[in-house]
Amino acid sequence: MSAAEVDLITFTDADYAQAFRYQLTSTPTYYDFTSCQLLMEVRKLAEDVEVFLSLTSTFSGIAPGSSGIDISTGDDGKPSIFTIVIARAALAEIPEGDYVQSLILVTPDGLHSDLWRGTFTNSVGPTR
Repeated sequence: MSAAEVDLITFTDADYAQAFRYQLTSTPTYYDFTSCQLLMEVRKLAEDVEVFLSLTSTFSGIAPGSSGIDISTGDDGKPSIFTIVIARAALAEIPEGDYVQSLILVTPDGLHSDLWRGTFTNSVGPTR
């Protein structure tokens, strides 16, 4: 698995929710996330200790007003869709600016693999 580059743009006046599917081949073959965990962290710089946002996955949905990564079943009948949800309240706590982020897949045998790396831009939204 090689890491893709994915840049995320958020605004402090709205929740962020975006669904993704990790496609394995050029034909619609999707990764089955059964028994896997997804981890995402946002830092100003990769080497910084301070984490501005830390998300982990669940198979049971994200409660309203909460943040996390929800893994759900796709039309293939397998848990192949993940939705990153970041509550507006969490975004309001992150200072405006550019950050780095990565999404890591943890397989049942404990292997940590890159799904993606990229930037995370948090902007102040006008409707607050």
